[in-house]
Amino acid sequence: MLLAPLLDKSAPSHSHTLFNARYMHLYIVLCSLTAAASVYGGFGLYTVSNNLLTAALPEEYFFRVYLLGAYGLNYIGNIVSSCIFSLLHVITRDWLTGAAVLMPSLVYGYIYIRYRDLLLLVLAHLASNIVFMNLPHSITSLTNP
Repeated sequence: MLLAPLLDKSAPSHSHTLFNARYMHLYIVLCSLTAAASVYGGFGLYTVSNNLLTAALPEEYFFRVYLLGAYGLNYIGNIVSSCIFSLLHVITRDWLTGAAVLMPSLVYGYIYIRYRDLLLLVLAHLASNIVFMNLPHSITSLTNP
C-alpha cells in the first residue's frame, strides 16, 4: 500500500519541498527533541533509524504527500487521510492505537498543508514516535523513583 504512489501514473502533482531553510529552527528543535528522548529512553541509533525508515518516512510520504494530495490539500482531505491513517493502525494494532494516532495525524496533515515540507513532517513524526515510545519509561520513573 505504501508503494502505491510509485506505481500511480495519475498521482497528484503539487509542489512540495524536501528541505526548506526557512524552517531550520523547527528542524533543530525536532532533531534535539528526538535525540534527547532517544538518549533518555535508552534508544539506540538502530531504533531511531528503524523508526525513521519503516514508519515516519513511508507513512508521511504515502498519507500526506500522496493521499492528502489526492483528496485535496485542505481540511477535508486532511480528515479523510487521517481517518484512513488511523484505521490502518486499528487494523494492524488495536483500537486504542488507532484512536491515539488520529490527533497527531491531523496535526501532521496541518503541517503538510501549511508548510509543504516533507523533511519537517518526517522529523515531527519521528520525534513524536520517539517521545511516545519513551512515555511508559517516563511514567514508570515518576511513579517508582
